[in-house]
Amino acid sequence: CHCNAGYFPNSSSTNQSIQHLLCRPCDFGTFKSSTGSSNCSDCVPGSYASSPGSSQCRICEQGKFATSLVSTSCTPCDAFSSSFSGSSLKSNCTCNAGYQGFDGGVCFACVPGSYKSTKGSGRCLNCTSGTFSEQGGNTHCTECASGKYSTQLG
Repeated sequence: CHCNAGYFPNSSSTNQSIQHLLCRPCDFGTFKSSTGSSNCSDCVPGSYASSPGSSQCRICEQGKFATSLVSTSCTPCDAFSSSFSGSSLKSNCTCNAGYQGFDGGVCFACVPGSYKSTKGSGRCLNCTSGTFSEQGGNTHCTECASGKYSTQLG
């Protein structure tokens, strides 16, 4: 007999006549995708198996990461940052548009009078003359209304 996907032979049994009949579920963070007598494999960084007896590892969803082998869950990126699905490093978490900071670090909102239109580690830029932003976390600056103007940067 062979073990089903997600299960491996119980080699700890001392009774040789029934050892091949006993199968154990793969541990947390491991998987076995096919039927047979092979052992379970570790989930690679960027994936996880949250329950025993897994037949496959799940990919970390967008905004999360798993840095080690045999992960049982994925860690969320810090606030105001996100990552691509299958991320295996905290540095894959990059600041959202409207926020600045280092990859994998804390992200801070662009202050009023500044903006950042792209995701990543870039810095916030000052609004140009004739434009403004009144709140923090801006992805763009707004043009001044007709009859109004701004000569200041930011």
